[in-house]
Amino acid sequence: YIGQKVKIVYTATYVSVYLGSQRIAYHLRSARPYKYNTVQEHLPSSHRFVSEWNPDKFINWADHIHPDVKAYIGKVLENKSYPEQTYRSCVGILSFDKKAGRDRLIAACQRATEYGAYNYKVIEQIINNKLDRLETPKEKTTMPLHKNIRGAGYYK
Repeated sequence: YIGQKVKIVYTATYVSVYLGSQRIAYHLRSARPYKYNTVQEHLPSSHRFVSEWNPDKFINWADHIHPDVKAYIGKVLENKSYPEQTYRSCVGILSFDKKAGRDRLIAACQRATEYGAYNYKVIEQIINNKLDRLETPKEKTTMPLHKNIRGAGYYK
């Protein structure tokens, strides 16, 4: 039915899709706000494996790598309102186990945790720029005094 115009009729309890006068789909609506409601049989076969993804799958996968990676993936998953939006990020992050090596992934997750940044792009940049191989500074640096830096007191 791709590319064809359909008519959608919905109520508080169901959604129907019509092509001409023929109903081609009927679904009960979910009462869960902001959650996906997917019928597995309606997915293309290439996407069915994605529907089996859930937060526990990624947490367990990460746990087999290292506790720091598990903690990082946990933060990635809780960083979005909808965990489903983070699944691709989790797959990308965990795939660095094979692409870059386990030790580099662990070091990248540890460094990104220090930054408080929880997403795929951060891990990718750390690994691509070899920041995971740099020694982390032991002490926190402070902002230098300068007449153009006003500080928190200025905005009270």
